[in-house]
Amino acid sequence: MFTQTNKQSMLLIYNGYRLISIALLFVLFWVDAYNHINAFLYCGALFLYALFGLYFLYVCQARVIPYDQQVLWSGTIDIIVMVILIEVIGYMQSGLGVLLNASVAMLSILLPGRVAIFFASVASSMLLLLNIVQYEYMTLHGFNSFFSTGIYGAGFFATALTALYFANWVRLSEGIAKDRGRELKTMQRLNEYIVERLQYGVIYVDGATQVMVINKSARQLLNKNKVPKNLTLAALSKPLHQKYLVFLTQKKAQSSSGQAIIENPYLQVHFFKASRAMNPAVLIILEDMAVIAQQVQQLKLASLGRFSAGIAHELRNPLGIIVHAVQLMGEQGLNKEDTRFKELIVNNCNRMNAVIQNVLLVSRRKNATFESIDLPGFLQQFKYEFCLINACELHLVTDKVKKKTIVFDKNQLEQVLVILCDNSMHHGRNQLGKVEISIAIQNKRSQIILTITDTGPGIEPQLRQCVFDPFVSSIKTGNGMGLFIAKEICEVNQANLELVETKKGCQFSIAFNQRREIKL
Repeated sequence: MFTQTNKQSMLLIYNGYRLISIALLFVLFWVDAYNHINAFLYCGALFLYALFGLYFLYVCQARVIPYDQQVLWSGTIDIIVMVILIEVIGYMQSGLGVLLNASVAMLSILLPGRVAIFFASVASSMLLLLNIVQYEYMTLHGFNSFFSTGIYGAGFFATALTALYFANWVRLSEGIAKDRGRELKTMQRLNEYIVERLQYGVIYVDGATQVMVINKSARQLLNKNKVPKNLTLAALSKPLHQKYLVFLTQKKAQSSSGQAIIENPYLQVHFFKASRAMNPAVLIILEDMAVIAQQVQQLKLASLGRFSAGIAHELRNPLGIIVHAVQLMGEQGLNKEDTRFKELIVNNCNRMNAVIQNVLLVSRRKNATFESIDLPGFLQQFKYEFCLINACELHLVTDKVKKKTIVFDKNQLEQVLVILCDNSMHHGRNQLGKVEISIAIQNKRSQIILTITDTGPGIEPQLRQCVFDPFVSSIKTGNGMGLFIAKEICEVNQANLELVETKKGCQFSIAFNQRREIKL
């Protein structure tokens, strides 16, 4: 069915057609096409008909009368007036049957169904009635006019039925088109939802490198909270735009896809040409390398676990025997030199045992159990427990940020903070011999970052590049596994632990995963 707006538009066209017909009849009279008629009667009738047309034009615009009644009354009056004009001008000479036929056709479209047959019946009946009156009371002789009336009547009914058929066909087609439109809108919304919820970043750029589509994952991976309209790829990400240009200018012209790696942020990028034009539209898929690194890390840890499990007994059992044998020597009968050697043996065995224990801890680590953590409350509890057994000043800065909830394994996050704060306890004492640690929450774009800072001398320049490598330590009694374990834990939880350049002291930052989904 036509919508109300379409109906009103069609009725407005019909009202315009009526006024144009009136103007045409005035022109025909002016050029003396109908010189045999009564000018006063003809012009007066057309003038009243014009007022009637203007009135119904106003009614159509103001909608003071329901649509069906407008069509019914205005159409009936149009047919009556047109039939009278036909008889006044002259039945065969007027040529107004074409206008009457057009009116019946338009009224059949405006108000289809049985009413369309009604309009054809009114037109045919009016012509027949006027012919009978003329035949009985006027100078009409013979039945030729009745034959013409029959032809006109048959034409009116044929026009009404044909218009009715086409109107119904148009309405059916419009209904099918609306159903298809609704299905397409539903599919479009479904596709938009799927693209928006993909874990991969999706960007679609046109030939002018203007970003047409970008989903939530792409915005997060590129650290863009909001993307303005008419944004170009260069403004979105310069490294990505450079790889895009390299892809377009590649030597293999027949290749419609390509891949690359960008470092900041660390992403794997896939390019797909939408066509083989000179400046084609390109679909760009962004894959977070942190997820891939996490999977690689898990495989590496699994291999390390199998390896370390095989050598654990081979190393720990001899060490235990050596320590036990040395302790059985006792203290009696040993001079100072022997006692010093004994302590040296025990201390180094214990150190080796601690290294093995840390390696086993990394290799046998369980999968992270992700959960939502409210950082301010968690840090308050951590501060209370850590300061209870460690003599330090620990300050929390959590009031100036809006986003404070992360997804992480709670026990593993506590272990990471213990490692970093213990590192400050051993290496971060200031000139007064005190340990001052500051833990702050920061929001950078759409990411939550936790910083741990001390006021000590900082890390030596030659150690900064390898601070997260295993067995790297600045003190002889350390085994160099703490920061390595902390970074491994962060990678398992899809977070990134980094050493930050500072003018004073040492600062580590943990950039948490932007996705807020919890693995079940």
